[in-house]
Amino acid sequence: MTNPPLNPEPTADELVARARALSPTLVPRQAEVEERHQYAEDVHAAFAEAGFYRMLVPRRYGGYQVDPETFYRVIVEITRGCSSTGWQLCLGASHALPVATIFPEEVQAEVFGDGHFIAPSVLAPGTVAKPVDGGWDLTGTVRYCSGVPYATHLLTHALPETEGAGVMVVVAPRASWTQLDDWGRLMGMKGSGSHSVRFEGGFVPSRFTVPETPLFAAPIDGGTEGSRLHGTPLYGGRILSFYGMQYGGLRLGMAKAAMDIYEEMMQTRSTLFGRSTYGKPQPRGPRALDPDYHRWFGLIAAKVAAAELAFFGICREWMDLARANVEGTGAFTIADDRRLFLAAGEVADLCWKVMQDYVLPTAGCNEWTTGSRIERLYRDMAMHTALGARQLTDQMLSRELAVELLGADPNTIA
Repeated sequence: MTNPPLNPEPTADELVARARALSPTLVPRQAEVEERHQYAEDVHAAFAEAGFYRMLVPRRYGGYQVDPETFYRVIVEITRGCSSTGWQLCLGASHALPVATIFPEEVQAEVFGDGHFIAPSVLAPGTVAKPVDGGWDLTGTVRYCSGVPYATHLLTHALPETEGAGVMVVVAPRASWTQLDDWGRLMGMKGSGSHSVRFEGGFVPSRFTVPETPLFAAPIDGGTEGSRLHGTPLYGGRILSFYGMQYGGLRLGMAKAAMDIYEEMMQTRSTLFGRSTYGKPQPRGPRALDPDYHRWFGLIAAKVAAAELAFFGICREWMDLARANVEGTGAFTIADDRRLFLAAGEVADLCWKVMQDYVLPTAGCNEWTTGSRIERLYRDMAMHTALGARQLTDQMLSRELAVELLGADPNTIA
């Protein structure tokens, strides 16, 4: 399907309002999403009509080129309704930004076309690229391609057969690969559309590749292909920290969903029987009138608010650094890149703490039935911790950040 641009172009507030209107409709469909392993065609059509796939696509190709804060406000609201759906939407729609940042105009015109662009991104090179006339033939399997069910492309790394050649970035059209029916076996994120993709000699033109340049090492100092072409700093920032925002934004949406569930419990559930206050037995009553539940819910709300303030501060700082880089008034350094990535991870950890330390121990055992909304959310949040091997990534990047901040010579470190 194509995604006709909305006329006039929606404002940031309008995009967020559309997400808030759609979010409640996703709640009763979560079991269906898990069973299907992706969101349904009608949900996909609703997202297209709302303009969500166009948010980070450049305007010259029919997109809206919104800032990261607007993009993630939409993602948070959708994730609040269904975490698997939010994950699939986010990781399909967000990678317009790196493509618009690093590829030249002729490639962007082909890839973005009329503005309907959806591309999962997997950084681990799962394919070998054989040089052929005009391009490369790719062979191999790329796993965890979140967002692939409705994708037009896949953004990934490939290993050239050429001896000594480093990894190259590839934006591979859907015609060059096949989606496998292999998702849904994990404990959580069963409906996130994270199927594998298989290349069997799939042809990718040379112009659709960037040789010897991993995505996270793409040069941006002073501006990029995209910032010059589109006249906006949106495509002039570092890519690693932008990817890190995916973890923080999605986990923030999940924490808000947990708070929604807890608030509903406050209104509909009673306190535990036999509880006492200062040695005085208290009768069962509504949680909404109980001081202990007031305290727990208040702490949940405060921690979610802290995560939200921190996360959107990260989004704004990323944009400020990209602007300074493009305008020549400052630098977007490697240390900045690592710092923002790790800060987004801290947001994700705070949101997990809300679930682990407050929602789980105080909600009551009766809430944790198989298939309940909170049980599914817990599984998704737990799986979110494992996907992407974030702990390993954080260990590496925290060391790199320390080296950058200290001005140490990496060659002298054991």
